[in-house]
Amino acid sequence: MDKLMDFLKVLSDPTRMKIIKFLLEQDLCVCELVGIMDIAQPTVSQHLRRLKAVGLTEERREGQRINYSLVKPVLEKYF
Repeated sequence: MDKLMDFLKVLSDPTRMKIIKFLLEQDLCVCELVGIMDIAQPTVSQHLRRLKAVGLTEERREGQRINYSLVKPVLEKYF
């Protein structure tokens, strides 16, 4: 039950829902999300950290960039 509550808390934030929407379309790095959403880099990073904490995102390093993607099986598990 605690995992479900944590998952729902993460989804309750409109900014994180927007990030999920963009990641459903394609993998993105923090810099791309900053440009799309027009919010500060530390803010985007904190939101991604919260999404990763509940298993919704994973990261993949490509050179100096870290691309984030959704873990769709986790998203489908709760829906």
